Amino acid sequence: MIMEDSISIRGDLVISLEYLDGTREKFFENKNLIANSAKQILINSIYLSSSTDYISEIRVGTGPLTAPPFGNPIGEDGTLNNLVSPVPGVSAIVTATPDDPTISVNFTATLSNVQANNNILTEAGLFTTLGNLFSVKKHPAISKSSDFAIHYDWTIRIL
Repeated sequence: MIMEDSISIRGDLVISLEYLDGTREKFFENKNLIANSAKQILINSIYLSSSTDYISEIRVGTGPLTAPPFGNPIGEDGTLNNLVSPVPGVSAIVTATPDDPTISVNFTATLSNVQANNNILTEAGLFTTLGNLFSVKKHPAISKSSDFAIHYDWTIRIL
C-alpha cells in the first residue's frame, strides 16, 4: 500500500453549445484554476460538523482576455474572489454527480437560450452557496444569442 503525504485537486471544464434543434457541439475543453478560497472550503469541510458552503452555481462573465497596453493574456489568479466582469443576475444552478471510484464530482449546468444574450462571454466560475469562488476559467469568446444555450460540464477531482 502506498502512503500519500500530499494531495492535489484539479478542475476540468467542457463548454458545449446546444442549439434549438437539440444538437450539441463542443466549444471548449481545458483545465481550470482552483481558487484559494476553495482550499479554505475544503479544509472547513473536514472539521465543521455541517458544511453549508458547497458548490451551487455557475456564473459567467465578460472579462477581457488580454491586458492593455501590450495584449498579454490575463492569467487566472488563485486570489480572485469573483469573475473579472460578471454578467449581473446571470447564473445557472448546478447538478452535482459524485464518482467515488475516481474521487471526483461532476457539476453540470446550462444557461438557457434566453440567458446572457447580447454578451460576449469569456469567463466562467463555480460558486458556493455563500458566494465564494471555488474555481474559475477564462475561455475563448462566445457571442451569446437566443440561437443556443450553453452547457457546462465541470469536473473537480482529487489526484
